[in-house]
Amino acid sequence: MRNIISISLDEDLKKKVDKLAKSKNVKRSNIVKDALLKYLFIEEMKNSRKELRPYAEKAGMFSEEDIFELIS
Repeated sequence: MRNIISISLDEDLKKKVDKLAKSKNVKRSNIVKDALLKYLFIEEMKNSRKELRPYAEKAGMFSEEDIFELIS
């Protein structure tokens, strides 16, 4: 089921969204939905990373380079 929400944008942001929507030939709402989905994904990854960090450190992995070396 689709739900409708209203958001408030300043004029500059609205113009940027409209310009991108026009260049991609999509609706403004598609641009906003895609941006929101990407934001939520990034936040979920940050939360997962935060939750998993103690386990990684316990295993001796303190950086992304440590993990890369392990899987390479």
